Amino acid sequence: MADKDNSQIKSKQRVVERGEVFTAEREVNAMLDLVKQETERIDSRFLEPACGNGNFLVEIIRRKLQIVWIMRLPTATWCRLCRVSTE
Repeated sequence: MADKDNSQIKSKQRVVERGEVFTAEREVNAMLDLVKQETERIDSRFLEPACGNGNFLVEIIRRKLQIVWIMRLPTATWCRLCRVSTE
């Protein structure tokens, strides 16, 4: 995860001024496990409007790449499923 010390609050001032609270790895995994089928579906999409350190996005990508590795999809298939241009 992007935040190795798992500190959810960087400073009280940042919480007051910005409402900034980081989600620890434990909570990220627990929440993503609730939608595990979607995190492992190659063509599913996620919106993270307040990504902070990107903890959710990093874990989602890690899970998807793990599935790709297991399936050993050719690059062209991966790009087509994710709607990524290879040109």
